[in-house]
Amino acid sequence: LVLLGSYVALDLVLVQPRLPVLRSRQATPPGEAAAPGAVAESLKPVTAYQETIAARNPFQLASVRSASVLTETSEDRLFEMVKILKVVGINRGAHPEALIEDVDAGRTHFVRVGDRVNGLDIVAIDEQGVVVRYEGEETRLE
Repeated sequence: LVLLGSYVALDLVLVQPRLPVLRSRQATPPGEAAAPGAVAESLKPVTAYQETIAARNPFQLASVRSASVLTETSEDRLFEMVKILKVVGINRGAHPEALIEDVDAGRTHFVRVGDRVNGLDIVAIDEQGVVVRYEGEETRLE
C-alpha cells in the first residue's frame, strides 16, 4: 500500500495534466490566428438546430410520421394526427392538466400547456377540452 500511495503521489506531482485539444472543421495552419468572425459566420442560428431536433422526434409514433408524409397540407396532417387522440380527463386547477389517450398506441399522456404530444403543441386546456396546434393550424380535442 505504501508503494501504491507513493506511486500515485509521484504521478500527480511529476506528470503535468494535458487538456485535450479540440480542433474545428476549418482548421487554420499552425502559427496563423483565425479571423475573429470566421467561426461565428460558420455557425447556424439556434433555431435551425432546434428545428432539426424537432423534426427527428424519436418518440413520435410511426403512424403519425407516415400520415404526415402522405398528406399534403398542414390542416390535413393535423386532422390525421388528432383523429387518434382522445381527451380522457381534465384537471382544472391553477395550472390545468389533461390526460390524452393515444387510441392507436394504447398510451395515455399527462400534459400541460406548452407540452408536445405526437408532434402537436398543447396550446390551452379548459373545461371544453384541449386546444392543440400543428404548423400554425389549431383544433380542439374533446
